[in-house]
Amino acid sequence: MTDMLSLSAHLPEVQYAKGDVVIQEGTTTGSIWVLVSGSLEVRKGDVQVNSVVHPGALLGEVAVLLG
Repeated sequence: MTDMLSLSAHLPEVQYAKGDVVIQEGTTTGSIWVLVSGSLEVRKGDVQVNSVVHPGALLGEVAVLLG
């Protein structure tokens, strides 16, 4: 299977600073995100529920699929 970094290489890349909120809990963007580099925390309220560190990891796909 072709990895997500290759499949998304032609798409615009957005950079965030440490501590920036990418997606606010309770909102929707209708977007699927691919982690290119760095890491991010997934939080539910004040609790960290996941840490994403692998380039090519997908984010938001469940929300897009389930609406």
